[in-house]
Amino acid sequence: MREDDQHCQRFFWKACETDIDPSVYVVQVMTFGACCSPSTAQNVKNYNAKRFEQEHPEAVHAIVKQHYVDDMLLSVESEEEAIQVVREVQTVHRSAGFEMRNWISNSPRVVAAMSETGSDEKSLSIGDKHVSERVLGMWWNTSTDCFTYKMSPRYEQLLISGQRRPTKREALPAVIGVRLAGTIAKSLSVKINQRFFWTDSRDILCWLNSDHRRYSQFVAFRVSEILETTNVNEWQWVPTKLNVADEGTKWTRAPDMTTSSRWFCGPNFLWQPNEAWPVSPHPFGSTKEELRPHLLLHTMPLDPVVQPHDFSGWSSLLRRMAYVTRFVDNLRQAKMKKPRRGGSLTRDEVRKAENYLFRLAQRSAYPDEIAVLNEPLSTTQQRKFIKNNSSLSKMCAFLDKNGVLRARGRTQECKFTDYDAANPVILPRNHHITRLIVSNAHKQFNHQNHETIINELRQRFRSPRQKATYRAIRKECQQCKNNQAASQPPAMTDLPLARLAAFARPFTYMGIDYFGPMTVSVGRRTEKRWGVLATCLTIRAVHLELAHTLTTDSYMMAIRNIFARRGVPAVIYSDHGTNFQGASKELQLALQELDDDRLMREFTTAEECSSGRP
Repeated sequence: MREDDQHCQRFFWKACETDIDPSVYVVQVMTFGACCSPSTAQNVKNYNAKRFEQEHPEAVHAIVKQHYVDDMLLSVESEEEAIQVVREVQTVHRSAGFEMRNWISNSPRVVAAMSETGSDEKSLSIGDKHVSERVLGMWWNTSTDCFTYKMSPRYEQLLISGQRRPTKREALPAVIGVRLAGTIAKSLSVKINQRFFWTDSRDILCWLNSDHRRYSQFVAFRVSEILETTNVNEWQWVPTKLNVADEGTKWTRAPDMTTSSRWFCGPNFLWQPNEAWPVSPHPFGSTKEELRPHLLLHTMPLDPVVQPHDFSGWSSLLRRMAYVTRFVDNLRQAKMKKPRRGGSLTRDEVRKAENYLFRLAQRSAYPDEIAVLNEPLSTTQQRKFIKNNSSLSKMCAFLDKNGVLRARGRTQECKFTDYDAANPVILPRNHHITRLIVSNAHKQFNHQNHETIINELRQRFRSPRQKATYRAIRKECQQCKNNQAASQPPAMTDLPLARLAAFARPFTYMGIDYFGPMTVSVGRRTEKRWGVLATCLTIRAVHLELAHTLTTDSYMMAIRNIFARRGVPAVIYSDHGTNFQGASKELQLALQELDDDRLMREFTTAEECSSGRP
């Protein structure tokens, strides 16, 4: 191999020493048995042959077209032509180092020309009467120039005696014929201008002349393959008596396989003009054989008198259904001229309506299981016919006297349990009636005691994944959502400058408010006094003053005392109290009376500058 290609066959090699890293090797020659070996051999063979395309065209054609891997199978018209082609093939192969050996031929002269000893034919005996060579899966008797097949003695005896015959159901004959025709056309170098396919099967011709999608999958696929490679006009009908294929399939004695038989020569009408060929007496239309079954199921759903999805509560649905049931019973009573029933609902009417709603939910979810349980079979047989993927397969289900589907329990002999607890009603998981029942129990227990609710439901009902159903009801309950809702605190805004003035004098930013009143003794009488609370917004220091009244004058007196003790603040924060509003107005009036020009002359120096009122 070329040095650049050797790395395609790189591999690791590690000896028994475990502490040594593996070594890297490359194979410098072609590996025998690799996946690419057949393709490489064919490319090398053809590449070498094309170098001699001008000198030996016949040999190149034999090498490229008549070689099958490492075997060559060639047929020519004369012995001289065979000897010449073989010698040219040897010359071409010898130029690449390929030696051709084990030549066989039906002509001793050709074999003698290819071998110095006259014949190096290697024969394999498959019987006492035949000396043959194996060629591409067949056995070639070079002495008689016949091709034979080797068969197991047991099957050979069955075929000859007629006890074993191939049938059309083993493989569609038309498909085999089309595939064989395609293989022959590819192998022959002669151009085929027209083809004819003969069959005595009217069904095959009907399938080809109709819509093949109407038939079974087996037939449809094979008819589709036939129509992809052939034309419908190429197919001809032949009577069964003239069908040559019957010589190999339909016979009770040994067939005539001589060289003059119709097996080799074909039927007699092929030697006549086309007008004399057999014609079908009936046109080829459609056939009922292998038709694809089409099942049409017409159903008429019976809507219930009361739609459960129109109700949001189990009690209202149950009472409405009970009144409907009473109405139906009263109609029957009137027809029999008996007194009608009125007044409040009785326990039996409510229970009858309840059973109807149970049956309604069960029939919508378990129709097949109920049909099996209605059959007069034993319990073991009924469980046998219920599918394993059904949720009732492990519940030991049965129908009670009211037609309600229940799960058979093991506590029926207990005197302390009622019938519903021993044989609970089976309810489908996702039905609306089941959700109404679970929701009603949830509300009866005031949306609490969840495990108790599940236990109470199991005293009467059995449902697949009952806990999951209850959790889904709790998740959808609006009251439970409200009770479990957590407040969402708003996002806190930034702190004001008054809270962040770290190096400012205390009470620079001050908040003021009143508290009280407080009762104080003045001589022999009592009067009300109020406290004035001043707090520093930066360091949270507190200063208290006493106000005699809630008037603006009292507030002004208190705030002057605060200013005298703590200094004048830059900003004062307060609510909208009347006294605070009055003080604000007085301050604004006092500011209006100030002489701005005088203040500017007084406080503006080279070091300080006043740009406005304080």
